[in-house]
Amino acid sequence: MTGPESLTYGQVADIFSEVLGKQVEHVSLSEDELRKKLLAENFTEDMAEYMAKLDVRVAGGLGWEPTDTVKKVTGREPRTFKAFVEENKQIWL
Repeated sequence: MTGPESLTYGQVADIFSEVLGKQVEHVSLSEDELRKKLLAENFTEDMAEYMAKLDVRVAGGLGWEPTDTVKKVTGREPRTFKAFVEENKQIWL
């Protein structure tokens, strides 16, 4: 499921920066760098491999297409990512 918009990692970071009032930057890691970082965080080898490969695919556009699933399931329009961050900003402050 997606919201009503297609956002890159950089755009997500920009929204966090704007709403939270502090600089948030997305740091791109290679597949191998991310896999190693996840292993250091106690992910299993299989899960680290899966997550690193998924990150590469998402960064390349996989799952960026907005869908109408939220409306079909809930009967209402989905929130924008910015609205979600604004409604939940206390989590990150």
